[in-house]
Amino acid sequence: CCNTNLCTDHLKVHVDLINSQIHPLAVEINTLDNQLSLLNVDEVIGKCRQKLDKWHHECHPTVDCFYEEKCQELQERCVEKVGEKRKKIHQLKLKTNEL
Repeated sequence: CCNTNLCTDHLKVHVDLINSQIHPLAVEINTLDNQLSLLNVDEVIGKCRQKLDKWHHECHPTVDCFYEEKCQELQERCVEKVGEKRKKIHQLKLKTNEL
């Protein structure tokens, strides 16, 4: 077989081969173009937005619960630390009174 695309002996074979590859590609491109033409972008965005809004709404209670837990932990930890400091101060006062 020849090594060039324009071999005069095989030109028809080359053209037929190229055409046989181009036709299915052209059909696929036209199909995709038609599908894209029928696509309603606003509708797709709207459906995705509804899903995001639903997720957003459903996540709020989880976030609120986590927030409340962390607030409670903060409260308990602060009370505990202040209590420890008061206990140390009380012990220091007792020692200074003994002197």
